Amino acid sequence: MESALSVLTFRIELSLKSWMSIALTILTKKPAFNGFWSQQLNVNQGPFRETLNNKAYDVYNITEYILYPQQGGELAIEPIEMTAVALIQIESNKSFDPFFGGGYETMQIPRKLKTPELKIKVKEFPAGAPAS
Repeated sequence: MESALSVLTFRIELSLKSWMSIALTILTKKPAFNGFWSQQLNVNQGPFRETLNNKAYDVYNITEYILYPQQGGELAIEPIEMTAVALIQIESNKSFDPFFGGGYETMQIPRKLKTPELKIKVKEFPAGAPAS
């Protein structure tokens, strides 16, 4: 951590097909920011496109925090756990389209996701710094 202020963004990056999307994300476990003062920000959840290593991804920002370290040393940010619900369109004969003789159904597929624990090294505060 190079500065006193850091922004931490939890996001999902997916290589999706045109017939897939993320409908909903539910945070089931928010991280505890032990050793940090934190404030949650409002984020543009997406989806929006990003390219990484010449591959396009749909990106969904889940949540974002401003973090201010309150102590020096190695600090851990606990994992965040969530459930993401993907919507997938499949061809189906159940949905009747009178003009073409068929249609599409949308299936909801829930997936549990968990980030790894994140370790951050924070420089010790300068000598003579106030305790509060």
